[in-house]
Amino acid sequence: MAVGLITRRSVAALNPSAMEYVLWDSSLKGFGVRVTPAGTKTYLFQYRPPHTEQKRTIPPRKVTLGRHGLLTPEMARARAAELAVMVAQGVDPVAAAQDERRCREREAAAAAAAQEKAQKLTLRALSGRFLKFIKTTSPASYEFCEGTLRLHVLPSIGAVRLDELTRSHVNQALSTLELRQTALRRNVFAVLSWLSAWAVEDLDLLANPMASMKPPPAAEARDRVLSDEELRWLWQASTMLPSPYPAFYRTLVLTGQRREEVAGLRWEEVNRNAREWTLPGERAKNGESNIIPLSRQMVSLFDGLAGSAEWPRSGVVFPSRAKTSLSAFSQGKRLLDAAMLQAAKAAQAGNVAIPPWRVHDIRRTVATGLQRLGVRFEVTEAVLNHLSGSRSGIAGVYQRYGWAAEKRAALEAWACYVTDRSNPEKA
Repeated sequence: MAVGLITRRSVAALNPSAMEYVLWDSSLKGFGVRVTPAGTKTYLFQYRPPHTEQKRTIPPRKVTLGRHGLLTPEMARARAAELAVMVAQGVDPVAAAQDERRCREREAAAAAAAQEKAQKLTLRALSGRFLKFIKTTSPASYEFCEGTLRLHVLPSIGAVRLDELTRSHVNQALSTLELRQTALRRNVFAVLSWLSAWAVEDLDLLANPMASMKPPPAAEARDRVLSDEELRWLWQASTMLPSPYPAFYRTLVLTGQRREEVAGLRWEEVNRNAREWTLPGERAKNGESNIIPLSRQMVSLFDGLAGSAEWPRSGVVFPSRAKTSLSAFSQGKRLLDAAMLQAAKAAQAGNVAIPPWRVHDIRRTVATGLQRLGVRFEVTEAVLNHLSGSRSGIAGVYQRYGWAAEKRAALEAWACYVTDRSNPEKA
């Protein structure tokens, strides 16, 4: 066994031999430099594990300190001295290093698990699972929730964890909307509240972060009703629009049903022989199915869409370019507004202004028109599938008459009223 003081000069003088050998330091026990036949010189520290009854029967352990060149003899000696102190204090350097490594691995695993959990709790990650839930349990609300999340929530706060959601985050999402967009702001708040309540129920989230937040103020009740003149301009303007908007807007006017319910209309839901449209509960906003009698004008309109009196057995009645349900409502409304103004100017031969109106105002116009025609309030509510008033509370539980004949008479009268005042040519 070669022993000598390890210095720069002594290490430089070490030459390789046919066998690997170690020069042990004469000053610090266990400190050495190993020389391989290839001439590689590596500093090491050798010791026997402390606190072992059979010290002599357990082979010594070696700790590689580093290669000569990367370490100087002084640097290697200092590291070996630190390890010697550990051994003298009863600490096994190898076992300590293993414990430290395992601890780091556990901490890294815990951090990765926490990061994965955090990612799963972001609004962006949860939205996909929430929408699957909505598609199964409330399919009529799926497009509404999906569009609200995609357009108004995820772009601004998609990376926020639900369990860390605060009022400032909600305000951040709402800040992208104008203050006058009261209905849309309340819709964003409502979808976030629905998502949070679902997470508490299905994901065992400890608390609903939206529970203590107040929703944005409600919009003032609207009373906009299209005049007979505006209704005539709408009817005429609809023919100037690209398909499927003409039939879509005329169906809204002739039936009084909700925008999304008409846009999602399928051929499976209409029956030409019975002259009925059966709106399934899962597509209705209030979850209640509704049978809408089809007036002669509506039957004629659908005959035109089908190309004959034989209506398709399946498919979307008002398809988009992608052959899915019509959804480009803003684009259609812009086109309709422009066409209405053109029709109005042509009719009045001068400057004319049409007060702003929304598609939902058509339902109010239909309700007002039916009232003008002397239709009973209960029948109007049945036509519109409206559950307040005469169809709410205990009356809705016990009074189950469907008003089928009265609804048909009402919609026939309304269709004649519209076509007589809007266009000499029957739709």
